[in-house]
Amino acid sequence: MRTTVQIRAFDFEVDEPGPVGGTDTAPTPMEYMVGAVNACLSVVVEQIAGELQIGLEAIETYCLATQDTRGFAGTADVQPFFHSCRIAVHVQTGEHDAGRLDRLTTSVETRCPALTLIRAAGVVVDLRWHFAEHIDAGAAERQCNDADALFRGLDSGSRKVEQ
Repeated sequence: MRTTVQIRAFDFEVDEPGPVGGTDTAPTPMEYMVGAVNACLSVVVEQIAGELQIGLEAIETYCLATQDTRGFAGTADVQPFFHSCRIAVHVQTGEHDAGRLDRLTTSVETRCPALTLIRAAGVVVDLRWHFAEHIDAGAAERQCNDADALFRGLDSGSRKVEQ
């Protein structure tokens, strides 16, 4: 199940965990999807902040997504892609105007291709924004992990994918 993907002049490896037949030597395709959502959000935040002339010092994103692996395995009639996704975006900025920050978040959520793609697929997305003059490393991850309600009620076939 290990695969080398070539896109333009770039290569990257994809694999699956051992229990499903892989060698667990690279991220899974779905882990790359979660990473792509984070990366896309970061790029779009920077783009729109520049358009709005909002100064940014740092951006930290973190995402937890649930996936019912029975769909992938073919053992249940459930969607094989994510069911839900909790995302925290922490932005370090000196901007305090709530209207400008609201315009930033609204524009990002409308224009981010990866975010709009997973929402269009019917994935339940819980996106939380945090703006401060200083952000703590790892705070976005802690915010997602502290919100365990995302995983309540899922059966043992579900797993979380994080980035």
